[in-house]
Amino acid sequence: MRPTVSTLIADAWSLWRADRDILTRIGSVFMLLSALAVALLLEPQLAHALDLLPADDQNGRFIVFVNWMSANAAWLLLVQIVANFGALTIIVLYLDRNRPDLRAALRSALGWLPLYFVAIVCVSLLSALGIAAFVIGYFFVLARLSLVGPVMIAERQSNPFAAIARSFALTRGYTFTLTGTFMIVLLGGYLAQSPLDAIDTWLTVNAPNPIARAIVDIAGSTVSALAAIALALAQVAAWRRLSSR
Repeated sequence: MRPTVSTLIADAWSLWRADRDILTRIGSVFMLLSALAVALLLEPQLAHALDLLPADDQNGRFIVFVNWMSANAAWLLLVQIVANFGALTIIVLYLDRNRPDLRAALRSALGWLPLYFVAIVCVSLLSALGIAAFVIGYFFVLARLSLVGPVMIAERQSNPFAAIARSFALTRGYTFTLTGTFMIVLLGGYLAQSPLDAIDTWLTVNAPNPIARAIVDIAGSTVSALAAIALALAQVAAWRRLSSR
């Protein structure tokens, strides 16, 4: 049967239902905590700086954002590495031919992490080119590159560029299916998290109660972590469907 958006989402949901305990542990440590660190420690600086500018000063707000990114680049990079390590661990758990337990999967993911992160950087740059064309172009490029991680683990492909080429080959003819799948996951996570981010920004500027902010940030980081887990499971589901064909 030809894979569809509904079958891929159903496959990912089945993986979550079967293994939600171990997936929750991975997501809590690597996705939730990294997102929470940014929300609690870094984003308040940006919120306060933006609040000092008029709402219509787009140029000034952009400069503030760029300066904030530059000042916190090392921490933001570390957060991305930790979150991607969690996603890679999930892929290893399901697709490594040795069928590792969690401890072995963590060790294996750590060994693959440098090469995997190089591949992720390439994927991000290529996806950015898709945004330059039109917004949905980001999802098109992401769909074609979505199997880079599974290719590296399942096929033991240590060359990130060869893994990118292999992902392009495997996803040929399924761009719209994969685009729809990842749009549902990513946009669903964004829509669920946006109100919480707005509340957090308001609290930071107008009522900086640390307990209230912590509750809101934990909720937002949980949504972010669940979306990251869902994305990794969708990649696993897509690999299993497309590689078998």
